Amino acid sequence: MVVITDSAHSSQELHFEKVLKSINRDELLIPKDYQSEHFPDFIANQLDRYVKYYKENSQVIFKQVDHLPNDYDWANMLESIKKLSQSIKESVNLYFNGDIFKATQVFNNALNFILFKEFNPIYDVPKNTIFYRSRRDEKRSFDKGDMFHVKFEERNKISTNRYSIPGFPALYLGETTYVCWEESDRYRLRDLWFSRIENKEELKVIKIQRFEDLLDEIEKMDNGDNDKLNHLCRYLIIYPLIIACTIKVKDQKNNFTPQYIIPQLLLQYIATFKDADERIDGIMYLSSQVDYSKINGVKCYNYVFPVKTSLKKGFCDQLSKTFHISEPTSLEIEEIIHNPKYPGTHVHQGDSTDSIELSNGIKSIYADMSFGRLEQSLALKPVTEVHCVD
Repeated sequence: MVVITDSAHSSQELHFEKVLKSINRDELLIPKDYQSEHFPDFIANQLDRYVKYYKENSQVIFKQVDHLPNDYDWANMLESIKKLSQSIKESVNLYFNGDIFKATQVFNNALNFILFKEFNPIYDVPKNTIFYRSRRDEKRSFDKGDMFHVKFEERNKISTNRYSIPGFPALYLGETTYVCWEESDRYRLRDLWFSRIENKEELKVIKIQRFEDLLDEIEKMDNGDNDKLNHLCRYLIIYPLIIACTIKVKDQKNNFTPQYIIPQLLLQYIATFKDADERIDGIMYLSSQVDYSKINGVKCYNYVFPVKTSLKKGFCDQLSKTFHISEPTSLEIEEIIHNPKYPGTHVHQGDSTDSIELSNGIKSIYADMSFGRLEQSLALKPVTEVHCVD
């Protein structure tokens, strides 16, 4: 982990900016565009390119940082990057050869190696963070139980997806109603139901995020140069995992999608993770549906929280205690109730410049859009626990 000593701190305030200027941002662009080549070769090429870039440029990148501790310098960072990259490549090859058990072992060992050294890419999600969940209308009234994770007795409904293992329930949440809408393939908005969800205890997540969003996050930090550098180094080390989890899918109708191998292994790792001193609750990840170039200030990440218990019926008792949920509503219901005035409560976490460009060249202020109005209405609804078993 990058550490700046107290004595040097005042004279080295610009270390982070100097390091940042030395990084070629084009090397950190995601998602990677996969076409039709042999997938193990494709992912190997992507990971090898990043390892080569870091190896050739790390001394240049960190030449201004002369207070790295002897036991964790740029070379040790390279060791972690190479270990993670090699393990991901090996896991994919083993998976293609039908040895899923061994693939899982190799992947899990690599994460254990990365997570519990000086570097630790597990982030806190504060208590009472606001999330949203949507569901398509089924010509009936939904209750909050309908908006939680798929019940254990309905496992057969769970199909494969990037962060979805067939038959394994998990709670999928979005940071905004907008990203929920995008995840529903822009389903007719009036035919979607939404609930607000809040976590009643602090959460621990691994972040799969864009470099640009990491920098925005760092920019908002009140901490000094030391913490900013640590934040950046976390990202550089875990970037091979970010590459492997964000590769574009050309045809989502295929029965087997190799781009899902590593994301599903990551979800499985978190679902079965057990440690006396640490915990991991879920993953924050990019939406494959959102064009982030047309977003300004609006939160557009998803979260997945796998169940921690397995029951015959109902919901995971741990998730139901952690996440409290509101009764659902829809845009149509809210317009009927408020006809046409919406509640005055403004809850969007941002400012008046937060906008989305849904129509080419036309930017709309988020708070004034249907998404912002839905969130204003949902803010007035209480959140309560879902009963584990009906």
